[in-house]
Amino acid sequence: MTGLQLVNDGSQYPMVQFKYNEEVSPPKEMITVLFEDSGKIIGIKPMKRLE
Repeated sequence: MTGLQLVNDGSQYPMVQFKYNEEVSPPKEMITVLFEDSGKIIGIKPMKRLE
């Protein structure tokens, strides 16, 4: 999934979420990466799905 992430100050940044194509079940863990317009990484947010 890709798109824009809204942050607390109202700014929007490009975002990428990655999942292997072969994986058919919903992800248990995910990493979201936020980028500045220049392409510089400004944040990495790991998430775990609660069962």
